[in-house]
Amino acid sequence: MSQQIAKDFEKHSVDIEEARDKPWVLVTANGSQTQVQRKILVELRLGRFDVGRFWFYIIKSCPETLVIGTKTLGALEAQLEWKTRTLTIKVGRNWCRMPWSNTTEPYWRHPILLKAKSTHRLPSCTMTCVELEDVSDEVWRNWTTKEGVYTPLRTERRLKQRFMTAYGFGPFRTKVMLYNPNDEEVVVTKYD
Repeated sequence: MSQQIAKDFEKHSVDIEEARDKPWVLVTANGSQTQVQRKILVELRLGRFDVGRFWFYIIKSCPETLVIGTKTLGALEAQLEWKTRTLTIKVGRNWCRMPWSNTTEPYWRHPILLKAKSTHRLPSCTMTCVELEDVSDEVWRNWTTKEGVYTPLRTERRLKQRFMTAYGFGPFRTKVMLYNPNDEEVVVTKYD
């Protein structure tokens, strides 16, 4: 459950350690990690079906309102039918089928382009710290946190290995390290 939605139900949530659970880290498909610290018991209703009560963990940077995990889907004996776009679950002794669709909200994994603040010359076989333009508040508008996975952009220069930058995870910083593995100098131009 997203932290933003959970604020409305905060008085009903419990601290993980108080509930005698061990704190744990959730790693999502995009590689982001978040420490799980609270949970809440939710009466789950899917479509018109009352499914039962399940514990949901409150996640700081959850991309959706609610994400149903594999443990809950397993308990419901859920079946996703991709061709017909239906979800079938077991409620009591009955099987319930309902349609599902992709979210129409902004895509949560949209990339943020990091732009060089000035032109840099990278001598052969050296690593250089490149200062970046700050990312505007408008770009961060649909994000719940200013951290995530850093991956190199697949530009023509990058695909030809003209320079390298590391994959990584963490809060946004206005500097990045670039490495030139070539025998000649590489110029990284200011983004206009």
